Amino acid sequence: MKKQFLTIALAATVVIGGLCTAEAVPCKVGETPKAPAPCQKVECETPKAPCRQVKQKPTPEQMKAMMEKRIEEFNKALGLSDEQVAKAKEIRANGHNKMKPLMEKKKAKIDEIRAVMADDNMAVKVQDKKVETLRAELKVIDQDIRQARRDNEKEFQAILTDEQKVKYAQIKEEGRKHFRQHHKPQGPENFRHRTPAGDHRYRPAPDKK
Repeated sequence: MKKQFLTIALAATVVIGGLCTAEAVPCKVGETPKAPAPCQKVECETPKAPCRQVKQKPTPEQMKAMMEKRIEEFNKALGLSDEQVAKAKEIRANGHNKMKPLMEKKKAKIDEIRAVMADDNMAVKVQDKKVETLRAELKVIDQDIRQARRDNEKEFQAILTDEQKVKYAQIKEEGRKHFRQHHKPQGPENFRHRTPAGDHRYRPAPDKK
C-alpha cells in the first residue's frame, strides 16, 4: 500500500526523476559479468579495466508508458470523473505547450554558463562578472517557469471538488518529501569555477604557527 501511494505521489510532482538509480558494480578481469538489471548495462573500457554496470536511461516510449500509468493511478486515487479526466488532460497539454519553450530557454542559458566557466582563457574577474549576469538572467527564467506551474496548478485545482482538493494536497506533499530525500540540488549555482593560477582568491590560507 505504501509503495502504491508513493507511485501515485510521484505522479503529482512537477518534476519526476530518478527512474534508474543503479550503481556501477565492478567485476574481476576475465570474469564473465553477471546479467545486468533492467536499468543497467555492462561496460568494459579496456581488457585490463574492471567491468562495471552503468545506468541506462529508459527510452522515450518507456517514459511515456510509465507516465501514462502514473497519471492513471493518480486519477483513480483522486476519484476523478470521466469529465474531470478529460479536462485534466487538456490542462496538462496546455501547460506542456507553455512550459516547453521556457525549459528550452533555461537549458540554453545553463549551457551558456557552463561554457563561460569552462573558458580557461577568460580572466577570472571577467568570468565572474559574466557568470553573475547570466545567473541573474537564469533567475528570471526560473521565475517564469514557477509562475507557469502555478497557473497550471490553479487551473487543475479549479476542476476538483473540496474532498478531492484535500486528497490532492496529501498526495502532492508525499511526492515532495520523496523528491527532497532522493535528489540533490542542481543548477549553475552549484557549479564550481576553475582554479586559475596566480589568483589570490583561490590560494589556500597560510598555516598558522
